[in-house]
Amino acid sequence: MTLISTSKNRQPKLAFPITALPKKIQQIIIELNLTDNYREEYLATSMLGAAATAIGNGCRLRIKSSWITPPALYMAIVGHAGNGKTHPLKAALEPLYEIQAKRFEDYERQMKMRRKGEPMPVLRQIILNDYTSEAMKQALNANPQGIAIVYDELLGMFKNTTRYNSGSAIEDFLSAFNSQPIVVNRVSEMQPMCIKNPCLTIIGTIQTDRIPELITKDNLDCGLIDRFLFVIPQEDRLQSVGSGADNLQLSQQAKTEWSKIINKIINYPTTVNSANTANPAYSINPAKSANSNAYQRVISFDTDARKRFYEWDKALKQKAEELRQRGNNVNRYAKADMIVARLALIIQKLAWACGESYFDSIDINHVESAIKIYEYFETCYNKLTYQSSRAQIEESDNDFLEIMPDSFTSREAVEIAHNSELRLSQATVYRRIEKLYKSGLLLKAGNFYVKSLSTEALHV
Repeated sequence: MTLISTSKNRQPKLAFPITALPKKIQQIIIELNLTDNYREEYLATSMLGAAATAIGNGCRLRIKSSWITPPALYMAIVGHAGNGKTHPLKAALEPLYEIQAKRFEDYERQMKMRRKGEPMPVLRQIILNDYTSEAMKQALNANPQGIAIVYDELLGMFKNTTRYNSGSAIEDFLSAFNSQPIVVNRVSEMQPMCIKNPCLTIIGTIQTDRIPELITKDNLDCGLIDRFLFVIPQEDRLQSVGSGADNLQLSQQAKTEWSKIINKIINYPTTVNSANTANPAYSINPAKSANSNAYQRVISFDTDARKRFYEWDKALKQKAEELRQRGNNVNRYAKADMIVARLALIIQKLAWACGESYFDSIDINHVESAIKIYEYFETCYNKLTYQSSRAQIEESDNDFLEIMPDSFTSREAVEIAHNSELRLSQATVYRRIEKLYKSGLLLKAGNFYVKSLSTEALHV
């Protein structure tokens, strides 16, 4: 977390930066918020996940030299039960489910027509809802374009991970996020697998009060949580069915427009052969195999975008190093550059599909948009972990934290606590500060302690 001001008792705003998205996407979000009561932040997040899946390995971004990344994202939609998490996720993914349904029909038809001795047809799934490590690897191997794991209750996926061989599954998630090869060579498998460039997006929902079961010490220590983007609602309360407008035609028009955008992305020729001529995308060419000699399309930042991205990353890493030297945990910063680059790729591709931009390179406007959206997600994560940590500490520690300003010195804390109803001694104040610092609820900034959710503690 990074210090950016010294104002007191202010809370970060949590409105999704919808203006960072293409105008047509903004319009779809606004219309579906009006007609179907979808929360803008949930729908926007789900649409980014759906777009990441549609792009898949078909297009990658060269960050620098040989460092190339796909657009894969790990995303968690957080909220209390009944506050509308599932429906916007389903709406965003519906075009992909429709494409997958057609593939199932084609697969079944090919199976019926298959003659003895002919090769088995390959089912190229896009979305997995029933996760096991083996099913994920088989799906990735069958569909080099990439897949998404979608869970209505994300915690269920992690419980299945524990049930079916936790160590291997966690390693697979980490490897897939980094697009590192996944090799399967077990006696139980029919044949060995080598998934050279896995592209895996994970997106699911989770109830707020179950976050401590997800953000565990093990998941933090292995780095898995640092790869997830979290979204929480501006107002975590039940929505009335009667709010908004009852307009079926407008709702269907918005969903149709979204479907056109996703289909344009997934049907775009995304590979070139050795002669640098276009081949159909993996997603629409069932003859392609995982070991094909085709090359994925790779684009780069343009000059201004690269300069802005490098400057932002340098500033972020400098601030992270300052915090690390003060004893703060900065592991989450390590993946920030990759995540922002992926968001820029996704937003640029969406803008192209909306007819609002080109797609030969990433421009500076979409880098700026990616930074804004990343900072929004990090603000959500900060608030979520802050609230989760406060829920797990003693009431007396919460009372102490409540009377403190957003930033304070040890001397100021002693004075405030002594003059308050708590009437704490100096020794007790020092113990409370140390305890809250170790829990992550306070950060160190020189002689100051800073509440981890305050405006002063926001990311660059």
